[in-house]
Amino acid sequence: QGWAYYKIRASGTMTASTINRTCAAAGCVMPCSGDPSCYAVSSACVDTGLTACFLPMEEISQALCGDSAQRCPAMDGAFAYYINTYYGDEVLGVQSISQPDRWFPGRDYSNQFAFCAKVDVNADHDQCASGPCQHGGTCVQELNSYTCQCV
Repeated sequence: QGWAYYKIRASGTMTASTINRTCAAAGCVMPCSGDPSCYAVSSACVDTGLTACFLPMEEISQALCGDSAQRCPAMDGAFAYYINTYYGDEVLGVQSISQPDRWFPGRDYSNQFAFCAKVDVNADHDQCASGPCQHGGTCVQELNSYTCQCV
């Protein structure tokens, strides 16, 4: 079964419960950043086939930008569920445009984007596949639509 991944605007401090609630309200789930053997995974998230245990959102940012989430403009403001003892938090996010190359603990941010997943019932309906963005913009697939991010 295929999955589609989305950035969905959240309200409140970027905690695991905020991300989970935001994803659920949009008919999505809170994806795990790795498979069940990953230390950063718990029963709070859903295994969607992502495998980059140490790098939340990595496979998606590589597909969108050919780079890590911290340097992918399409991932700017996205926060993902990720148990991390170094930061003492369950959520890590990126500010790839204003502060690239860093991870940020969710507790320090509010009203950003939740990284969510939904079963892709129509894998052929990728609205970004036609390359609708102009002038080097990056297409970001959203629920039933897309946005173009300019750099």
